[in-house]
Amino acid sequence: MQVLRNEPDAPQDLRDKALRLAGRVIEFDPDVRGGDGWRIARDILESGRALAQMDVLIDAQGRRAPAPTLGALTHEVAAPQAGTVAAIDNLQLARIARLAGAPQVEGAGVDLLCKVGAPVAAGQLLYRIHACYPADLRFACDLAGRGSGYQIDPARAALG
Repeated sequence: MQVLRNEPDAPQDLRDKALRLAGRVIEFDPDVRGGDGWRIARDILESGRALAQMDVLIDAQGRRAPAPTLGALTHEVAAPQAGTVAAIDNLQLARIARLAGAPQVEGAGVDLLCKVGAPVAAGQLLYRIHACYPADLRFACDLAGRGSGYQIDPARAALG
């Protein structure tokens, strides 16, 4: 949605991939000259027409309620060393989120702050655990302490 809203902090890699894919689909039209699809897709996105069409689809399917308030009890998990995020174990993060109370407890879960390929400094936050009950937070923190779910490659440490 950040990309569709043309927000400045929208993920640039997602925007680029979406424009390339949309451009290729647009070029299926025999009236569109090869190579013009990306430009047309960009114009549709930047004009707000893509967001307007998404709103039509969302309204047709029924809008969701606003996102719940995140659990007030938190624990932050930081990178143990500098490097690059080489992999994220989604199963481990799902286990941590479940122990925090998700999906049964509204507002419980894991807020990811770094993605694969991101350079990280030692001590930089990787994710934040949210819980509503102290016991749930303790269980989630214990599991995260045994394995964060993030693999940091120190050989690819950020330069500078």
